[in-house]
Amino acid sequence: MSIQIEVVPAFCVALVAVIRMRTLDRVEEAGETNTGSGLPSVQALRNSTDLSARILVALKIRNYGGIIGSFAEHVEAQLAKEIVRRIRISDESVLIYHEGGMFVWLSSIRSSFDLFENLEGLHRIVQNGIQVGGIDIDLSFNCGIDSEFDRALSSRVASAMQAAEEAVRSDELVCQHDGRKQEAQWEISLLTSLDRAIDNGEVWVAYQPKLDLRSNRITGAEALVRWTHPDRGPIGPDKFIRIAEEFHRIERITRFVINDAVRVAVELERSGYEMTMSVNISAQLLRNAGLPGMISEILAVHGLSPNRLILEITETDRLDRSSRTFQMLQRLVQSGLRLSIDDFGTGNATIDYLRYLPASEVKIDKTFVSSMEGSKEDLLLVQSIIEMAHSLDRVVVAEGVETAQALELLENLGCDLVQGYHVSRPVPFRDFLSFVSGRRARLIG
Repeated sequence: MSIQIEVVPAFCVALVAVIRMRTLDRVEEAGETNTGSGLPSVQALRNSTDLSARILVALKIRNYGGIIGSFAEHVEAQLAKEIVRRIRISDESVLIYHEGGMFVWLSSIRSSFDLFENLEGLHRIVQNGIQVGGIDIDLSFNCGIDSEFDRALSSRVASAMQAAEEAVRSDELVCQHDGRKQEAQWEISLLTSLDRAIDNGEVWVAYQPKLDLRSNRITGAEALVRWTHPDRGPIGPDKFIRIAEEFHRIERITRFVINDAVRVAVELERSGYEMTMSVNISAQLLRNAGLPGMISEILAVHGLSPNRLILEITETDRLDRSSRTFQMLQRLVQSGLRLSIDDFGTGNATIDYLRYLPASEVKIDKTFVSSMEGSKEDLLLVQSIIEMAHSLDRVVVAEGVETAQALELLENLGCDLVQGYHVSRPVPFRDFLSFVSGRRARLIG
């Protein structure tokens, strides 16, 4: 009995210790496994101090929470399974980590250039839709990558995810994390290499279709400048456009984009598609007296009618009828060109613009369009803009249309044209032509 009295308390203490250890193991395992998808949690990477010579990719699904919330339980695991299957089509056997709308993995593709092409292909595959439980789901995503191999994974995962968020904000498919903090040197190197980048094809033009809601046809496109650096990957337009404006190099970029857009419009016409081409014009360039002559020269070289070119006017100084900017806009319209008020509803682009700016088109800013599904106030604002613009005989374009529901709402509100990821993201011209051709074939068929 004396022995039993001594052993039993010790046994109880040991039993409690074992139970606690197993409980802690389960807690740690749960912390490193996503309960919704069953995939390893991103937290596992955050806990890792390892180094890796592989490029880290973070893929962010846009509107992931809304998609999951629209279906019954267990759909997250099925959706994640389909996403993983598509990632592994060309990046085989990678271990994929999951957290919310973010999927993260260490790519087996060693070259940044090859990885960018791989992600382009993945986007085309995902754009065809994913079927879960017999229901088609429209998905769109943006990516961030980190290739600083001398940093621990715990640090790199935050950089890749931050780059993915930046890609969403800048409407880029891929953004690459740049850990170098010497901003002045970065800007100088960017500026000195800009002209060379245009000449050797690093700078190119992407085209985002504009869908006419009445005819259900692609009737135009917006030309958007892109820069794919051979070492640093895609450089966001928000970075190099700002530097080009600051150092008065915006005219070279604008000439390049307009020339490509006009050339493309003529090529489309030869293929049986008569479309308008929209090009963004910097407020700085509107004060350049040579702008109308430059545009006229490009139109004459390619033989395109000026009314097929739409100049999108973004944030400018406040306009009045005596300003040089306003007089420039009048000259452009008198030459046969069309004007569009971009980002309407933000900054200075408000009712004053509609009142006397000689524009034929109004573009509703994507911040209102993307939030109108969940916000009655934004929906009413979009409706008001459409009605007000129509009362002044303006065509209305909605930017940032990412879901079928948003498109249906805009159609019911009487919006004329839409553009956004639900229709197509900005793509190279050959992909744009294939998209338009395929769409026409389906409509005819």
